[in-house]
Amino acid sequence: MSFASELGSGAAYLLRGLTVLLRVPRLALLGMVPPLVVSVVMTTMLALFGFLALGPLTEFATGWVPESIRMLARVLLGILAMVLAIVIAVVLFASITLAVGAPIYEKISESVQQAFGGAALAPQETLFASVVRGLRQSAVVVGLSLLFGVAAFALGLIPVIGGVVGSLAGAVIAAFFIVVEMISGPFDRWGMRRLSEKFGAVNRNRALALGFGLPAFLLLSVPLLAVLLFPVITAGGTLLAGELRGEDGPVVVQPGR
Repeated sequence: MSFASELGSGAAYLLRGLTVLLRVPRLALLGMVPPLVVSVVMTTMLALFGFLALGPLTEFATGWVPESIRMLARVLLGILAMVLAIVIAVVLFASITLAVGAPIYEKISESVQQAFGGAALAPQETLFASVVRGLRQSAVVVGLSLLFGVAAFALGLIPVIGGVVGSLAGAVIAAFFIVVEMISGPFDRWGMRRLSEKFGAVNRNRALALGFGLPAFLLLSVPLLAVLLFPVITAGGTLLAGELRGEDGPVVVQPGR
């Protein structure tokens, strides 16, 4: 399959997720509550960054630029800084929303798996161990997105093409990390709980993951769409997880094995 075809196949999982959720509208509506709350918090934080921190940051960073083009440099740097702030905010938004609405999204994910062959059963894990592992892995994902975001910001400082290159790099970074977050639930139920296994599955199917993750990132960047479509992205991520794992459907792992 060509790179373009895999991109299209990845994006199609969003539509498939919507189709599945139309069968359980009550669950879909419940899935909109956590992103509504988290979206208000994240939007407020971005607004505060834009109004309070962006000006001093760009003024400090462009102090060495000739005065004749300093204003233009500040505007371009400000746009890049906001784009990368949105990249980090969206990854953080996905992590927090999945944590806050864990029971709801677990139910959505299980419903999707049942619709396509039955729910997978992972070996037993205590609730405490599950919560600690989930928080630890989310912290790693967010930390890595911040690290790569700084690298993308550095690319943005390249004259002429830097703004475009840095913004595109930021979007691609966010896309891959969002996919890792969205496949975590199904992978955990298959007993594939290590973060390295999730990153490995995404790395082996980069075009497919990008095809799903990039439109998901763009949709989650718009607060209202993020609220309405987060359950859809969760359902689509569950379907995508099966293909990233290389199986036609959920694989049942009996507890204790």
